[in-house]
Amino acid sequence: MKKSISLLAATFAVIFFLSVSGTHAQSSGKFHQDKGYFVLVSNLGVKNATTVQFYTNDNTLIYEEQVTGVKFNLNRKKVINMLNDGLEKAIIAWNEKPEFQKDKNWITSTARK
Repeated sequence: MKKSISLLAATFAVIFFLSVSGTHAQSSGKFHQDKGYFVLVSNLGVKNATTVQFYTNDNTLIYEEQVTGVKFNLNRKKVINMLNDGLEKAIIAWNEKPEFQKDKNWITSTARK
């Protein structure tokens, strides 16, 4: 009986450790506009890569782009304006044809100027 309890406790400890130490995706920003918002997701395991996601106010993912080699300083007005412009493009595209779009380089093209 003691062995089964010890085995069960060890199993739960391993499962807990694996769930905590897996991939840590952290949201580094979430800003609202009147028709939608964007979220920046960075993964601790992948350096210099950020995923930019645009959502409607109904929390529907409408656009996603993987950006590498660009640091997003959300304290800079230029960066916020760039992301808001991308959000506006995504909302316009969503209103014309409501389907998820990916990697149209709306952010990458403006971030590298």
